[in-house]
Amino acid sequence: ELPVAGKQLFIGSAQISHFPLSAELKRLGANVQEVALYQTRALVPSPKQIIEFCSLAKLVVTFLSPSAVDSFFTVPEFSKCTDCRFAVIGGATADAIKRHRATIWHQASEPNGAVLLREIAKRL
Repeated sequence: ELPVAGKQLFIGSAQISHFPLSAELKRLGANVQEVALYQTRALVPSPKQIIEFCSLAKLVVTFLSPSAVDSFFTVPEFSKCTDCRFAVIGGATADAIKRHRATIWHQASEPNGAVLLREIAKRL
């Protein structure tokens, strides 16, 4: 089991997410906030979501696709969150982070969502 109980996790995803990730993390005791960042095009989160997101300290933002990275950085307020730590699933997603001149905190050792989460949990 992942040591995520009591941890604050933010998951940026497609509006229709096919990952049972949030439910599993909540079952394990994590405080999960999932925000839909894109559909076919980028979505702009509500002002309330932006304020809540930017108020979290030492936040780990997890990206499972390059399009999620690009959508995240279309929201100017998100770009100003200097305490964010960015975790990515693979090389293409890492390249997207670099295009936005952000620093990668962690890249999964293999492109697999479960592996990424286990590795994040070990680092927290």
